Amino acid sequence: MKLLSFVLNMDMRCLSMYWQDVAMVLGIDDENGPRLFKCDPAGHFFGHKATSAGLKEQEAINFLEKKMKNDPEFSYDDTVQTAISALQSVLLEDFKANEIEV
Repeated sequence: MKLLSFVLNMDMRCLSMYWQDVAMVLGIDDENGPRLFKCDPAGHFFGHKATSAGLKEQEAINFLEKKMKNDPEFSYDDTVQTAISALQSVLLEDFKANEIEV
């Protein structure tokens, strides 16, 4: 709840993305570290370790659940690699290094 009060009061920087009436808010809490929330149009929000939104949302979520099944702690590089792997798996495409910007 502390994170949400920070975000609502704009006391901290956050990243927000809207997709089909869904908002994802990513922020860093000094006490608990990074947090990811997904908010639906009715205002219900849920905390996630990883999530997706969009046309192939469920396929991406299934992929991420398999990767995070044992509750691993990912480094920055592991997180980026997992996100790219999820995109490749869901979109059925291979990406070249010059096609992705991190």
